[in-house]
Amino acid sequence: MNIACKSSGVAHLWSTDDAAAFGQASAILDNAFVIHYLRVSDTTANHDVALVVVDAAHNVPAAEALAQAVDEEFGGGSRRFLVIGMQDGRNPVSVLTALDAASYEVVVACTAPTWRGVDAEILAEAAETVGARCDVIADVEAALDHAVSLASADDLVVVAGSTSVIARVLAPSADGHD
Repeated sequence: MNIACKSSGVAHLWSTDDAAAFGQASAILDNAFVIHYLRVSDTTANHDVALVVVDAAHNVPAAEALAQAVDEEFGGGSRRFLVIGMQDGRNPVSVLTALDAASYEVVVACTAPTWRGVDAEILAEAAETVGARCDVIADVEAALDHAVSLASADDLVVVAGSTSVIARVLAPSADGHD
């Protein structure tokens, strides 16, 4: 999988298989508002499946900024799918409201892979509270796989929330799941 990052108008491209390049990307992009653009490809059919946007929108201001960026950069006619996993200490309803979760075709709630991770069922209840349709898939990688399977090539999948969720998406586990 490749990661293309746009930061301060400069585009960078790294492969998630290259740990040194990934570390370089993290160092360059430290303290910058960054959205990671991932083009997920079906290698068996060799065609694009969906555009995946990944951002550590883990609090209300970051969620508002991501919602604005998604609207401005990807506001076209495509459907949107949201994968969300959070740590405790944040208000899920407030973050999901700031993300405009109700505007997504489906929200996929997952549990952040940390001892502070909010259970996916609790996130699903919060998503339903703000008017979103929600599927519950606790495992981060399985949640992303599910969202991508629902999306077509013209759609957008947004992954947001805890940095542990983002880390798992950008550097999946060796066996493919938690």
